[in-house]
Amino acid sequence: MICVRSNKKHWSSNLLLENKNIVIQPIVTQKTTNNIKKIKNILTNGNRKNDSTENKILNYISNIVSIDGKNEGNSVLINKMKEKEPEIFKIINERYANLNLPYDILNKSYLIGIEQQEAAYQNIVNNLDFVNSLFEEVTYDNCLLILNIFYEVYGWAKYEKELSKKERLKYYAFLMNQWMNGITLKKIIKVQ
Repeated sequence: MICVRSNKKHWSSNLLLENKNIVIQPIVTQKTTNNIKKIKNILTNGNRKNDSTENKILNYISNIVSIDGKNEGNSVLINKMKEKEPEIFKIINERYANLNLPYDILNKSYLIGIEQQEAAYQNIVNNLDFVNSLFEEVTYDNCLLILNIFYEVYGWAKYEKELSKKERLKYYAFLMNQWMNGITLKKIIKVQ
């Protein structure tokens, strides 16, 4: 908490400043403590669809635990999980035993599930010539093609609420094409 002195306003009560034991707990720690069984279920069965704030948070936490746990990371979250549910790390090691995705790539985004990242990585590695050919020219059709590839590779139908309807990709391809071709946001909005 930060207190700033202001001559214009004053507090009518000093209760906030009295000696109280105020415990501030980060939401990740709080959600972990209260939802160990749900996190274990996600780690066992895979990420849930991001259709609620709680699912987004629990998926995020399970991704952190999976990525850092797989790489024997040491953090408050990992230590809490080891203390409360040590068998989770056996599940993680079994589930991701054949993971080929380098840790430095995994570690860049905890918001994307390991399965999604691994699928994208394998797709790129196996189709490198095709991927390189996609970026020759920025057109609506190329943008739509790339979004359709991402839709399949990242499993948006399964994992993403906002991107689960494939027909919405046309709208995003339009925006992407306009933006990547230097059209200002103001002009893009005006066209809509």
